[in-house]
Amino acid sequence: MAKRKLTKFQVLDIRYEARGGTPIVELAEQYEMSRRAMRLVITGETYQNVSSDNPECQPFTPRRRRNKVSFKKAETIREEYKLDGLTQIKLAAKYDTSLMNINNIVNNKTHLSPDEDKQKTKEKKIKKLEKKKEEKKSKDEKMKEVIIEMRKKGHKTQREFADELGVSRRVIRRLLEEIEEDS
Repeated sequence: MAKRKLTKFQVLDIRYEARGGTPIVELAEQYEMSRRAMRLVITGETYQNVSSDNPECQPFTPRRRRNKVSFKKAETIREEYKLDGLTQIKLAAKYDTSLMNINNIVNNKTHLSPDEDKQKTKEKKIKKLEKKKEEKKSKDEKMKEVIIEMRKKGHKTQREFADELGVSRRVIRRLLEEIEEDS
């Protein structure tokens, strides 16, 4: 997108609309700017010299410390987002927290009730274990194929198989037993 100079009135209008909850993406499209450039205008990192007596037209001033959001507040935020249609920007301003925090709450990534959090953690662990099992199974299948090929070439001892595959003889014994069961 091309470089663009905004008038004082455009800057104030952008900040006013952003405080009112208009998404940055829409403002960026409306003024033919990148989202990053629009964010810089809204936060006051660019156009610092533009000011107004109206607090709604002031840049958003990022705070280092924000209010912590409780589980109850998080539930309220989710309800207001889904049922009342409040934008994430409005919710961030209303609850004095970061937009990222609101985004995570709305998408159920954080601030779950302890039971939901435990369930989500448990599900993640189960998925991870299932993935490891699949990877191990796949690796075992590949090693079985190599062992069968080596047998055809005349290799017969467990030591030869173990040396060739770089695994212990115990693993080779297990794989040979599985090959015998399969055939």
